[in-house]
Order: sequence, then structure tokens, then C-alpha cells
Amino acid sequence: MLEEAQSEVEEVLKLDSSFAISHGMLGEILILKGEWEAGIAESKLALRMDPNLKRAHYNLVTAYESTGETGKVIEHLENACRLAPEDPAPLQKLAWLHATHTDAKYRNGEKAVALASQLHALAGGRDLEHAGTLAAAYAESGNFEKAVETMENAVKLAEAGGNPGLVSSFHERLRMFRAGLPYRNPEAKEKAGRGSWRRVAFHHGRLISKVP
Repeated sequence: MLEEAQSEVEEVLKLDSSFAISHGMLGEILILKGEWEAGIAESKLALRMDPNLKRAHYNLVTAYESTGETGKVIEHLENACRLAPEDPAPLQKLAWLHATHTDAKYRNGEKAVALASQLHALAGGRDLEHAGTLAAAYAESGNFEKAVETMENAVKLAEAGGNPGLVSSFHERLRMFRAGLPYRNPEAKEKAGRGSWRRVAFHHGRLISKVP
């Protein structure tokens, strides 16, 4: 599938290499194949041609997560949030990273709360993942009272939704916040939701989207 899609985009680029979106598509395919260096190079070329190409920022987030370059992950998440302020996916990832990363230099409670509050409002306060992120952000900022309150509401929503695994996870975080302890994501440096939000542009070897 990816090989066919790559050949298709490369043929387009042979005819006309001046379109940023074509370079962005090739970068996405290479990143999906795990060819990080080549995928990063194509995505960066696309951004030099069009700095507002959202897909290229999204794809670079995935690539830099995989290479462990968290500072660059943050840079491209910030750009994605700037270009698509109502898209919850980059907001969620950036807020969660600032709230829970195991490395203190990447945590920022104030930014996490601002991002998570914006995120929480987008879904009308009813999204469980967003609520959990907001609670973690409050905890990182030192506001454990709000962290507990937010987490308690999230637990109620999870219980009402009949999700025992999530309820158990939320109860564990709630115990931490009541004890005055922030949450740390043990997979922050490697996974941090990797791939769960990406816009895949190809299906069965054919282009299905040319939207950046």
C-alpha cells in the first residue's frame, strides 16, 4: 500500500516539484514507513515552501516522537495548535506533555492548564480524556484542589459510561492528587499517544485526501 502510494506521489513530483503539499505527502508516507530521516527531510522541505501546511507539522510530531526529540515535538505541536486552534488533537497532546512528561524541562503547569482548559471547553466538559488532562495540568501547576475536583468529575463520567479500565486508572490518579502528588506519564518519552491522532492520507495504495 505505502510503496504504491509513494510511487504515485514521486511521479507527481517528477512532473512538478513546486507543490508543498506533494512534498508533505511524500514525507508522510516515508514517516509511516519508519524512514524517519527521509520523512523529516521531505516534511521540512514542504514547510519551507509553505510554513502553514498543517499536515507537515502533524507528521513531524510523529517522526520526532519516534526519534525521541521532545523539544521538536513541542515546536511542531505549538505550530499545529496555532494553525488549527479548534483541533483538539494537538491541544490534547501538547497539554498532556506539559502536564505529565517525566523530564522536568518539558513540563509547564501554567501552559498545560491554559491548553487543557481550552481543550476541555471545546467538548463542553464532557470528554473523559480531556478532563483527565485538565486534572493532570492542575496538579502539575500545584492546584491540587482543582485537580481533585476535576478528577472526581471525570471518575463519575467514566463510571456512568461503564468503562471499568478507565475508572480504575482515574481512581489511581485521584489518589495521587489527593496525596498532593502530580501524575507522571511513564511512556512520555516514547509513546505519548503516538499515532492516535494522525491524519492518514492513503488507503489501499490510493490517495484519499489532499487536504493539508
